[in-house]
Amino acid sequence: MYALHISERKNRDSILAHGILPSRVRYEHHRDLFVKLGIISQEKDKVSYFWADSEKNEKYIKDMIYCKNWLHYRDDMCENHINKYNDFLNFSTVDDNLYKYENNMFDIYRVKTNDYPHDKLILHAQFPNSDKFSPNYRFSDKFIHDDKVLLISNKPKKNLEIIGSVIYEYDWANKTMRFSFINI
Repeated sequence: MYALHISERKNRDSILAHGILPSRVRYEHHRDLFVKLGIISQEKDKVSYFWADSEKNEKYIKDMIYCKNWLHYRDDMCENHINKYNDFLNFSTVDDNLYKYENNMFDIYRVKTNDYPHDKLILHAQFPNSDKFSPNYRFSDKFIHDDKVLLISNKPKKNLEIIGSVIYEYDWANKTMRFSFINI
């Protein structure tokens, strides 16, 4: 089985030297699910996210980069607001712009692996939410999916190759992004 992973270009030298290393699970609901599935323990909560190689790779990559520019920033805003005001953030009062992620170039890695039991595969979905207190409020319909098979690993992955790169640019007029794929 092949799994794919994207990472900012700035991480290339480290990944080629050490592999794709697990990092701390950002979201509590992810951590709870991974503990329940026995992928991690409460004490060792580091994983790497991959997805099963499929004919939808280009879409999943676009969706993921959009999410990094839309959702991750809003998740941080929400968390900061709750910590400061002990109240939920009303996202109808937040503009619907994209926020620049650290980098605009990502490498695409393919990993050969056989260590994903079928009973621990996770179906990933991302979609808009009409609840104005959700960070997914006004999330673009262009970047939704409900069929991406996630593969979660708590071990470094060294058996990898770079199969391409993607560069994105903002299209401010349409509040979206343009993508250029480069095959290596």
